[in-house]
Amino acid sequence: MYRVAILESEKIYARIFEDYLQEILKIEELDYQIDFYESTKELEKNMNNHYHLFVLDYFLEDMNGTNFARKLKSTGYNADIVFVVKDEEMKKNCEIADAYVLVKPVKEIEVKEIFRRCIIEYFSRESITVMEGDMEIEVHPDDIYYIEHIYNGIKVYGENFHICTVDSLEDLFPIIEGRQFFRCHKDYIVNLMYVGEIETYDFKLLNGQVVPIAKNIYKTAQKELLEYIK
Repeated sequence: MYRVAILESEKIYARIFEDYLQEILKIEELDYQIDFYESTKELEKNMNNHYHLFVLDYFLEDMNGTNFARKLKSTGYNADIVFVVKDEEMKKNCEIADAYVLVKPVKEIEVKEIFRRCIIEYFSRESITVMEGDMEIEVHPDDIYYIEHIYNGIKVYGENFHICTVDSLEDLFPIIEGRQFFRCHKDYIVNLMYVGEIETYDFKLLNGQVVPIAKNIYKTAQKELLEYIK
């Protein structure tokens, strides 16, 4: 699922951005979630929604866009940022080199091009391929909650899907190793970005699911989670 956070002081623009995004995401046949915020404080409280794209009014009452973007990137949060400013002069204040900038009044063709680029590039640079029967399925690592070894292969679990494949954990783990994944058990790999808390020998995910932790690596699991959320 592609998740977008929109923080725009002018509601008419917020709805315009929503309409453009919905149009593109439907064409690409992607599931999506678009949330609206009125302040960075409110947005920061909901960062566990793991947004892929932020559309931000650059000059906010409680923090300017550059400071928010720097804070975001300092945490290792992997997402695209689009700033919205009132004129060309304000555009010069946007010092984050890899952020996009839109100047009001926005141009439909420019907005759609930037949104389309963010969406397509995000999935193309990060997706992995798993086989379910004779079908190749593209999966974005951020959409994987956990992976479980089963009798004749593995199951890859996401928010609204599970994929059964004859691949093994040993086949898949080298592909996703070094991201936010941790092999917490001989039969399980968990995505730490969806872990809400750690209990005795279990990771409890944000959606309520539980992933077991092998007793002999429980202390390592605690350390890995703490390192990830720092």
